[in-house]
Amino acid sequence: MAILICTAPTMGQPGSIEGTEIELENLFVDASREKLLGNTEEAIRIYREILDKDVENPAAAYELARLLAAAEDFEDAMAFAKIATKNEPDNEWYQIFLADIYQQTGQFRDGAAIYNILQKKHPLKRDYYYKEAFFLVRANELKDAQKVYGELEDQIGISEELIRRRHSLYVGMSDLKKAARELEKLTEAYPDNTDYLHLLADFYQKTGSQKDAREVYETILSIDPDNAKAQLALAGESTRKSDDLAYLEALRPVFEDPDTDLDLKVSRLMPILEQVSQTGDATLADAALQLTRILEETHPAQAKPLAAAGDLYYLSNRARLAAEKYARALEIDDANFLLWENLFAALQASGQSSDLITWSEEAMFVFPNQALVYYMNGYALQATGQNDDALNVLNEALFMSGESELLQQYIISTIGMAYENMNDPQEADDAFDKAIEINPASPLPQARYALALADRGDKEAVAYAKKASQSAGDEAETIHAIARTYYLSGNLKEAGKWMERLRAGPGQTHPVYLEHYGDYLYKNGQESEALQYWNQAQELGRDTELLRRKITDKKLYE
Repeated sequence: MAILICTAPTMGQPGSIEGTEIELENLFVDASREKLLGNTEEAIRIYREILDKDVENPAAAYELARLLAAAEDFEDAMAFAKIATKNEPDNEWYQIFLADIYQQTGQFRDGAAIYNILQKKHPLKRDYYYKEAFFLVRANELKDAQKVYGELEDQIGISEELIRRRHSLYVGMSDLKKAARELEKLTEAYPDNTDYLHLLADFYQKTGSQKDAREVYETILSIDPDNAKAQLALAGESTRKSDDLAYLEALRPVFEDPDTDLDLKVSRLMPILEQVSQTGDATLADAALQLTRILEETHPAQAKPLAAAGDLYYLSNRARLAAEKYARALEIDDANFLLWENLFAALQASGQSSDLITWSEEAMFVFPNQALVYYMNGYALQATGQNDDALNVLNEALFMSGESELLQQYIISTIGMAYENMNDPQEADDAFDKAIEINPASPLPQARYALALADRGDKEAVAYAKKASQSAGDEAETIHAIARTYYLSGNLKEAGKWMERLRAGPGQTHPVYLEHYGDYLYKNGQESEALQYWNQAQELGRDTELLRRKITDKKLYE
């Protein structure tokens, strides 16, 4: 009995008592026992009985409030918590519990008031200041919260936690000047702490104060000349805007240091990746690739350098080289699904359908529930003429596709292409119609259907090509299908426009696209140029009797 009594808060002075003190103590022990045994309803009943006999009993009110709050009966819990705090106002636990209920019920001002009282009574307990400020922030009383932090600073002086909180609060108030001042105070208090200096420099960079950031980084290097992050921040900074190539060259010494954090290095390449994405600039990509090669040597066990190189190759329209890098990255980190997606895109853009079959089959073991993996496998099987197998896999992919309408369009229109390959135009038409019906504005299904109709000599092909051209984007397959549709329909002028557009995209190393570009050039009277493209298509793995005849006879066959 002594143990049970000690684990519960003191019952305090009785109020209106109908039972004797011994009876109340016995009831309290019974209630505590039932609570420990998990008999919540019985414990609640007994606590209520105690309060019926002693309406101002703070311990029983507190315990009852806790049980009611656990049952999410916050209204009654609050009422009994108020009884407890009223009759034993110096009990901190009662006050804290009532504040917790205020938080649960969104009464943040009331919660702040409780912690204001507590921190006034216990000025050395810094947690009470933080709690009061927290409630004030939740109540959107940001200025009052800052005042509380100011009072705490008067008590304890500068501390990292306090500075970070005040800084974040000023950021939330959009007062960037005061937010910066808080971090400055931290660096002034601890001038040799480079972590704090980095906090300040990073904030200056994020808010556009590049000059201030540079000065802080220079201060860091004066303290720690080998500080990699500061070196990276300053490396090539003077040439960044005027000369991207010089900027990349200036990064080389830091990239060669194996002790410098890899993520920091890769982050310095991100602006270059974005620029290559927008422009396709192969010269800039090649300069960045020199750095990724260094990263491959200094961090051989990491996939990120290979992935970055793959991105640079792909964005500069060298999909085959991109695929090689992504494949090597996956040998290190095959759990990264984004790497698989990038590999699939590179293999598809470069027409490496056999390799796409192999890699997508391997991905099925790693990601057995990913519809995209099955779609890629079915797409590649269709592209290599294995249409029955393709249909089986594509139907699995469709079943797994969930609510992804775009993926469903791609799957169903690929089913249409498989049926077209099997000379079943009725099934093909049904599939293309279903795919287009999902979203008529999506260009790829329209373009695929246009090409299928053009192969049949159907005059409706051009109408679908025109619809696809309205939102064609940069997807190589869509552009090729539109160009080929116009070519087969006899409109060489329009075909030429789309063929030239195709040459500028990632599909420029796709052997089928190269062969078809050669066909267009031949019909346009450029026989020698056509032969060059046919030879390129063959060198990249295109091996059909028709292409061999074109090359041997230097003549177009269709």
